[in-house]
Amino acid sequence: MGAEAAEILLTFRHRVIALWEHNAQDYLQKDIIPMYTFLPAMKGVNASLLLQAIDGMKQHYTKWRLGDQHEAMARWVLNTFASS
Repeated sequence: MGAEAAEILLTFRHRVIALWEHNAQDYLQKDIIPMYTFLPAMKGVNASLLLQAIDGMKQHYTKWRLGDQHEAMARWVLNTFASS
């Protein structure tokens, strides 16, 4: 297949979500757990809110899905960036 016969196999259409314009507290209050990963990039975030989100994820996911290693990593990230 030469360059003249090239075909498009996959096309992505991106949309920017300005997370810094979204209020982190809104997602926590509404229990939108899939968005908890993005909370650190949102407006109004603080260490207390992130700890609440971690606790919420622990309650939502079973130990099979969110084990002790994941919790330890989340707390490490929180401690690393909270002290910066």
